[in-house]
Amino acid sequence: MGFFSRWKTKRLLDKARKHAENSRLADLSNAIFETAVARANTIEPYLADIADGKRQEVRLYCTFEFIYFFVHLTNRLALPMLGPQGRTRPMDELQPLLVFPAIEALFGDWPQDLKDKLAADFVDKLQSSETEYARCRPITDSDFTAESNLFYTLARIVSDIAGKPDEVSLRSAIVADALQGVQDVQWVALVKEAAMEAGVRR
Repeated sequence: MGFFSRWKTKRLLDKARKHAENSRLADLSNAIFETAVARANTIEPYLADIADGKRQEVRLYCTFEFIYFFVHLTNRLALPMLGPQGRTRPMDELQPLLVFPAIEALFGDWPQDLKDKLAADFVDKLQSSETEYARCRPITDSDFTAESNLFYTLARIVSDIAGKPDEVSLRSAIVADALQGVQDVQWVALVKEAAMEAGVRR
């Protein structure tokens, strides 16, 4: 890992420690992670025909993609509440809280240098995924077959990761799971409380 990646990882870790306990930002981070894991669990039956070693890898990357999706959802919800500049601070503080606990939970027994590299790669992918999801229509768009639909985009990416890009039932399950994840958590309240903790008022 190059110097910049090590420096970036250390900076993010310092931020994570700052908010690790008794934090509304941590509550939001936990909600994203737990919702993403739950969504990945629900599509497990569609991965049953994948070889054992490969299935674990696929499930892992599907979980990551659900995390990227719910981070983007949070970002979208923060925009009308906080404005373009107001949302920057809580989202910036949220990122390390999400990255390091996720890496630790999924790769806790791995060597630290590998976990640091995974964390840096995770951040890079999180940022590129944000760009892709940002191109999609508003979350209220209910045409789930449109390529520009937010949920369709998630379903396309996850089914591609699973190696089943043409399996309609899998895509439908992913859309339904993501919608359930949106409904199961009080996202707006969590975003508001995290923003207030970060010192953002509007």
